[in-house]
Amino acid sequence: MIDFGAKIVSPSVKYSVPGARHSYEVTDASLLKSVSWIKGYADLDGKKWHTETLSHSIESIASMSDYPMWYPNNQICFSVEAAQDLMAETIAGYIEESPESVVYYMLGNRDNANSCNCNDCIKSSQENGGVGGAYVVWLNTIAAKIEKILETKGLSEREWYLMGLAYLAYEGAPVAYNDSTKKYEPIN
Repeated sequence: MIDFGAKIVSPSVKYSVPGARHSYEVTDASLLKSVSWIKGYADLDGKKWHTETLSHSIESIASMSDYPMWYPNNQICFSVEAAQDLMAETIAGYIEESPESVVYYMLGNRDNANSCNCNDCIKSSQENGGVGGAYVVWLNTIAAKIEKILETKGLSEREWYLMGLAYLAYEGAPVAYNDSTKKYEPIN
């Protein structure tokens, strides 16, 4: 075991796979470290997480068995507008139904190292610094759709955050190193 000089903590929140997960108590190590399970919502520093969208939530909204055509290479296709619309409508519905203290919603990818390999997703990955960049663009597209839905319902003032799950094929940041400024800069 690697010793990071921090104690190991076990979150009390239920996770989407069997068993509790451990995390090292270091800055930003895990949102789950201080989360407690409360009636379908998880509390985090006074703000709440919508637990139906915690972790691998994309498939809980649009299952691979119901929409196999949306999962080339076993991951959601970022270019299917019907899938984007379903994600946006579902999350907007959760926002509308949730107490105002619930502000965190996640669209997490499936638990594998794949990404959609259709031509549009490959092009988006190339234009946006990799699969992680294409994923961020997809999340932002859905967030814009959610904003429009909430506006039509008179809920545009609600505080909410749409989160992603960046690991494996998705963990590359959508940035490029600028030699002249000697800084990483966003690609999109």
